[in-house]
Amino acid sequence: MNKTSGNDAQPAAARCSDECGGGDTMAPLPRREFLALALLGSAVILAACGSGDTGSSNASGDPVAPIPYRYGTWRMHNAEVSWRTIQPTQGNYVGSGSDRAAMMLDWTQFDARLQEAYDAGISVAFSAWLTPAWASRPADQVGGSNTVFGPWTVVGESAVPQKSQYVYDFVLSVLQRANSSVRRLKYLETLNEPEFLSAQQLADYLAEGGRPFWTGTAVQAVAYAAAAWKAAQDFNDSVPADRRVTVLCPAQYDIDRLSAFLTAQDPVSGRFGHQTFDWMNIHPYTAVPNKALGGEDLYYAGGSRIGVAACTRALAALGLPPRPVAVTEWGLNTELTDAQVVAFAELPVAERRTYIARTLAMAALDGVALFTIFSGTQLAGDYDNDTAGVIAAVTDVHTKLAGQTIVAGGYRSDGSVTVTLASGSTLVW
Repeated sequence: MNKTSGNDAQPAAARCSDECGGGDTMAPLPRREFLALALLGSAVILAACGSGDTGSSNASGDPVAPIPYRYGTWRMHNAEVSWRTIQPTQGNYVGSGSDRAAMMLDWTQFDARLQEAYDAGISVAFSAWLTPAWASRPADQVGGSNTVFGPWTVVGESAVPQKSQYVYDFVLSVLQRANSSVRRLKYLETLNEPEFLSAQQLADYLAEGGRPFWTGTAVQAVAYAAAAWKAAQDFNDSVPADRRVTVLCPAQYDIDRLSAFLTAQDPVSGRFGHQTFDWMNIHPYTAVPNKALGGEDLYYAGGSRIGVAACTRALAALGLPPRPVAVTEWGLNTELTDAQVVAFAELPVAERRTYIARTLAMAALDGVALFTIFSGTQLAGDYDNDTAGVIAAVTDVHTKLAGQTIVAGGYRSDGSVTVTLASGSTLVW
């Protein structure tokens, strides 16, 4: 990242899968607020409950050394496994719609990362983004230039592809490679935090040293997502259910940008943004586990920031029902020098463990279908070395919730989180 209250209906049960909740059986609970007796001194929110994969995400373009924990899902969005590195050369491929055999594809890193995850029993969320230099042209970019440095300081990687067919062919090739015989890739994510900057905004951003994730419009982002969506649907139609993929919305941390995407329409396919994915997908940086801890909580985060409730409201504004919500990045903030990140690193180990455990437990109660911590730059703690702190927190929540049915839960005035299981036991973090 560059950076309502519900009703009083009785909650339905929801099951967390063995991946700490793959999300496939999510049954949201109604969300409500009530005050307990003053004698108890607590305020509890009964939140939506669902499943939530836990995993890690790394911002480096370099291969990642093994880390001492392995759970539900890894998000692959690094440069080493991006479109521009898998298909760096156009060769004789012209995107005719029938010449995929001419594509020059380097699967070395992609295969290695997928196999590592598969051998460990891990699901994978793959980000189909970072455009090859050959696939774009200046006329398609806001500001008229495809020579802009992207997030990894590579020219053109944030560029709009010249043809949607390029996107379709690449995504279909990825899915066929990954899931031809077994499902090694479970989630497909199209684009990462596209900014939708005007030409002047982009110029100002570049003047400040910014490296945008996207140099196109919302309409162009929908065209990109529509092509990826069609590729995913065509692939899913050709394989058994256990090899199909779930398509995630282009990730966003800003509700205005998400709304712009949902309402934009690709003139070629005719699809609107909200017709190009299965699950919503957000990056709620700075969101705290619950309101009792201060700040914007994961569920209600508002303003320009984005929380679970904001996704439901954005869809409701279009007359659409709720969809599962994935969190493919979360951190205390977006830079190592930010106050929240610095303060967290200085906490005693037990407090680091408690905070992350509460975050994950509340994510399950909030109905989050996939929760991936952005761990590579320690924006949510040290997931390489802090075995008694943040790593222990993920282990603890995964062990206690994976495969369980949650029937109730919420938080207390001290910020602690309770989760009640169908077995009758109540867990407290």
